[in-house]
Amino acid sequence: QTWALQGVALPEAIISGLYNTAGVRSLTFRENTTNAPVTFEGVTLAAHSVYACVDGGTDNAVALSLFRKKSLGAGWNGGTTVNVTDPYSGQVYPVKFDRPTVRNIWAKITVVTNGASYPDTPALVRAAMVDYANGQIEGEAGFVVGGDVSPFELASAVNRQAAPLYVRTCSVSTEGVTYTTAEIPMLVNQKGGLIAGNIDVTVTAT
Repeated sequence: QTWALQGVALPEAIISGLYNTAGVRSLTFRENTTNAPVTFEGVTLAAHSVYACVDGGTDNAVALSLFRKKSLGAGWNGGTTVNVTDPYSGQVYPVKFDRPTVRNIWAKITVVTNGASYPDTPALVRAAMVDYANGQIEGEAGFVVGGDVSPFELASAVNRQAAPLYVRTCSVSTEGVTYTTAEIPMLVNQKGGLIAGNIDVTVTAT
């Protein structure tokens, strides 16, 4: 994520700079090099401009990173604006970027105990799934900006964190009514969100 940290202007350098910013958890980045506006997944970029949707980090820190790394003369896009002063010229630049819109996720999961005995199996399952979603399981990014929500990955988190429980089925929804075992796509400016209260756990011995 930070291999191009020493560079500037190029997309990989801008992305690396953002990931090197304290508190930044995930992001998406797009660039419009044309002379006309371009729309990506409902987000319109002005001509010759860059777009970043960033989860985490303070507004000032994110804006400063973008200011230091972006292409010369390129504009910014987004709903958050921070005025950054160039320390050399004294000119003030209104740096723009986006924060992700959180799409609430509901989940239904059925687990088989396989002889395991836990004081509160549903609570254990919910905790594993929420930890995964929040990126709190080592080696797992969890729900990220622009990343599809996968019921398979949620099930894998339970298998990993609460062995020897076995996940029989796992499905997800965006409104708590219609569930699917397929991934739920997220747009470039969206991120999934999952809380324990939105997880329906069924426990069976066989």
